[in-house]
Amino acid sequence: MMCSSTLQLDEDRAASHAAELKRVEKHAHERAAQAAEEVRAERDAERERLQRETDEQAARLALQQEAAEMMARRVREAAERTPQGVDQAHSQGNNGRAEQDGLERQVADVSKSHNEAEGSPVENMDEIEIDVDPTSEASEYKQK
Repeated sequence: MMCSSTLQLDEDRAASHAAELKRVEKHAHERAAQAAEEVRAERDAERERLQRETDEQAARLALQQEAAEMMARRVREAAERTPQGVDQAHSQGNNGRAEQDGLERQVADVSKSHNEAEGSPVENMDEIEIDVDPTSEASEYKQK
């Protein structure tokens, strides 16, 4: 009789321990899932911040490129009006192309560095969408 009640008591304790173990295990899984979600949210926020910075920098560089193209166009127009302006137009036109090439390299470098930080390289720079604020000035970037 004593053996049967001790055995029953041991079975009850084992069942109680098993239930407690399941409860602790469930809590651990829930906590791990919550921690994983927090890490994902932080990573997504960082990715969005980097994308915003890339977009802003690309917009500034696009404005600078547009200004360089406009300057080159004005120089060409001036050269067409005066014969001595031809030499000046060639000189300034070459400077404008060099500046434009430099800006394009900067856009590619910025995009590459941000994408490497994100871990998702951009294959084609033409796929990047740039929102340009027409109220800002290209000189803003040079001041920073």
